[in-house]
Amino acid sequence: METNGQKNGSRTDWEEYARCYDVLAELTPYRSMMDEVVRQIDIRPEQRVLDAACGTGNLTVRLLPAIDTDAGIIGCDSSMEMIERARKKTRGSSTATIMFADLNATLPFPDSTFDRVASVNTLY
Repeated sequence: METNGQKNGSRTDWEEYARCYDVLAELTPYRSMMDEVVRQIDIRPEQRVLDAACGTGNLTVRLLPAIDTDAGIIGCDSSMEMIERARKKTRGSSTATIMFADLNATLPFPDSTFDRVASVNTLY
């Protein structure tokens, strides 16, 4: 079923899921997966990063210490509830920007904007 351009659930489903999503961050398998993602993308301080479908910002927050403020990381998601939670986690950071973007559409960034793109738990 497709609702509001999303397959595998409506926007309402993702808004509800956002309320409990961070419970995953406490589980050992999730934390191990995040450690592996950070290791695999091998970020250098001067690189710009896109966290596509950032959800509540768990990966964005994990990557912040590795990135210079001049480079930055952008987290984007199509769920406003997820975005609000990610913005709370990154509040006060001059390195992170959290914004709305639908991965089912063309993203609003010019070519070669990012050195790394990560997308975790996005495709189901």
